[in-house]
Amino acid sequence: IPTSRALALAPVLRHLIRTSSDLVEPEVFSPVKLKRTFRIGAVDNTALVFVAPFIKAIHERAPKLHVEVVPLNHQALPDLPSGTLHLVVAGYPHLHLDDDMRSRLLICARMKVLARRGHPMSGRGAALTTADLDRYPMISPTVSQPSGVTAPILTLNQLSSQRVLQMPYFLACAWTLLDTDAYMVVPAPLTDLLAERLTVEALEPADLFTPLWIPSFIWHARTDLDPLRQWVRAFLITSIREKWRAYLKADEGAAVQEAQRSETREMRACV
Repeated sequence: IPTSRALALAPVLRHLIRTSSDLVEPEVFSPVKLKRTFRIGAVDNTALVFVAPFIKAIHERAPKLHVEVVPLNHQALPDLPSGTLHLVVAGYPHLHLDDDMRSRLLICARMKVLARRGHPMSGRGAALTTADLDRYPMISPTVSQPSGVTAPILTLNQLSSQRVLQMPYFLACAWTLLDTDAYMVVPAPLTDLLAERLTVEALEPADLFTPLWIPSFIWHARTDLDPLRQWVRAFLITSIREKWRAYLKADEGAAVQEAQRSETREMRACV
């Protein structure tokens, strides 16, 4: 029969026993038990290429995990240390990162011209040139980068002066192609996905020079060892490398330099 002193100490003893047990047998991380929100900063085209194709697989492994994609703005990178954002998808080769930021190159892809199926330029193959593009209006998506700079996906001043539409929504721009003879220039993986679901096709003029697209994941160093964020980052990166293996680049530094060189060449071509 416990004494009054033993009864008083019982809650403290139970806590000590539980704590000691946790030290000897720590809780094993299990995605199945996750019940948290993971927030990713991205624009609509990067969300489509790097998040949407893998949601089903994430839900199968972590059914209680809630993934939230939020628009990029000038606060995107400062939101990483605070935990407001857990991951940012950025595609700007000149983006400066502080020492406490981490990044992982995802892919390195070229741009392609996208137009509706049956467009007058269809079927030209290698004979298609930028002079052909100049006869048709262009739709120009813009990108909000985490640096706070809003810029077109590429300059392309040497192409059509008939800019029928410019807006920061890649998917709405692509939908507009279906009822017009306009075209747009977007990253190759995006053309692959859109051509699967919409009546559009990719065109590749022989003399079109465009900057490379080198999107990266960015996160803060303080989350390096967080099991949830480790797991989500690893799962997404592995899935991305499998789905987009045709656009992989092993050397991140070389990819950035190549992207900067291609951007410089494209800008000179516009002068």
